[in-house]
Amino acid sequence: MIEHTAQAPQQVPSLIHPYIPQDKERSAAQTLHTCMKRYFTLLMAAVMTLTILVTGCGSKNQETGPRTDLNVAMDCDADSLAPWDATLSTTLITRTILFDPLCYYDAQTTTVSYYLAESYTESEDGLLYTFKLKDGVKFSDGSALTADDVVFTMEQYQASYDNGSYFTCIDKTVAVDNLTVEFHLKHAYAPFMINMNNFYVASRAAFDAMGADAYAKAPVGCGQYTLENWKTAVQLDFARNGQYYGTPAALEKLSLIVYADATARATALEAGDVDVASIDVASVRNLESIDTIEIKEAPTTKSCLVAMNISSDTFSDVKVRQAISCAIDKEYIVEATQRGYGTVSNEVYPESVFGYSDQIKGYSYDVEKAKSLLAEAGISTPCDMGTLTCNAGGAKVAEIVQQQLAQVGINLSIQTLETATFYDGVFNGTYDIAIIRTGFEPDASSYDVMFTEEGLGNLNYSQYVNPEIQSMLNEAMSTVDTEARAELYRQAMELAEQDAIYVPLYEYPDLWAQNIGLSGEYRLNSVIEFGRFSWN
Repeated sequence: MIEHTAQAPQQVPSLIHPYIPQDKERSAAQTLHTCMKRYFTLLMAAVMTLTILVTGCGSKNQETGPRTDLNVAMDCDADSLAPWDATLSTTLITRTILFDPLCYYDAQTTTVSYYLAESYTESEDGLLYTFKLKDGVKFSDGSALTADDVVFTMEQYQASYDNGSYFTCIDKTVAVDNLTVEFHLKHAYAPFMINMNNFYVASRAAFDAMGADAYAKAPVGCGQYTLENWKTAVQLDFARNGQYYGTPAALEKLSLIVYADATARATALEAGDVDVASIDVASVRNLESIDTIEIKEAPTTKSCLVAMNISSDTFSDVKVRQAISCAIDKEYIVEATQRGYGTVSNEVYPESVFGYSDQIKGYSYDVEKAKSLLAEAGISTPCDMGTLTCNAGGAKVAEIVQQQLAQVGINLSIQTLETATFYDGVFNGTYDIAIIRTGFEPDASSYDVMFTEEGLGNLNYSQYVNPEIQSMLNEAMSTVDTEARAELYRQAMELAEQDAIYVPLYEYPDLWAQNIGLSGEYRLNSVIEFGRFSWN
């Protein structure tokens, strides 16, 4: 059994001696008397002034000490406040405000930060995880957290359309006693602890009393805050939770304010209407020039790539796909579209994902090689290869890819679609070639759907299935040894690279801008705990 336990002057102005003029017309005595009188008067005035300054400064410090409120500009409203329903950016952040997880597992450092749990153990065979809960934890309504609440919450997650896939490996969840809960797995599942980062515990009693709909609008959790007000599509307001088991939040009030337009969010930050804003690359240049604002990068697993539909006659030939891979200048795309906030990708897994290997080199930009591969495929150029599809977020990249492919004789028209329509077509394979912006969990197993039969009709964008790759990915998912897992993913991605299924372009961070003087951590994939921010 492997056991893991928890780590968790005021300056006073100096007096300047007053200059006392001498009157040559007067006697020495008169002069001395007058000077002494003036000196005494000025000295008393100075003392009174000093007293006022000292008192005033103390008062001012109390009035303008660290702020206890924070206003954050978000790109969308929440859809539901139930933790198992979280998908949208605002809902994911709201989840960290109202609820706490058992723990947070850092995939890159393999360290664990404990919240509701004080420790956990895992069996040698990887089939049993046992968590010990902290004693004395209360929900925001004053009721005690128990293992039964953990069991209830896992039941809700497993039944969730949006988040259930994280926990399909769990056979059953058992409350051993009030403070001990066991997760019994169907099979060894290496990314279990990473997936538990998405598990935030809710109150069974409150859910049963309120009902699902009411709970999703005003839930009871163990987080640092409670919901004070939710004005749909406008603003969510939170107040500090007086029942919180840990260190009280530095902020008394926290608001998430909806600005759907990126320019509007940047403008609100400049005007002082908000203190933090999610921004796009186009807003960076102006905000960088403002002394009172700083840009923050939240690391992500997000990337941009070109997907080719291999079920179509045009892209079924591997040499055509390899030619397209060689014809795209990734460096130029990053420079033209990301303004320094992006890194060229050579494989599907971003660097922040376990399974990434720097041994996967990708295809170098080589126009002549691209032309040669097209000739080997029997393609006479120039030729029309259909439509390059994208949504608004990929439009600029699509324009550049169109221009670069035209240089090797491949002509494409561009179709920009509304996001839902775009992904519906991509998922179902009703497209030719597309610009995809995607991102998963920081473990390669979450990317399996891009290469397997299970992903068809969903996230297998290229409609590609290779039994050899699928076998490697299945083995990796149940392999506990990290080195062996990493090697399996490297081998699988080498095969995918040879088949040129995707053209990885670049990976990119989430961008935030904030007032200077604000402290807080911008975690992977913008799972940001704004409730733990504070003013200096």
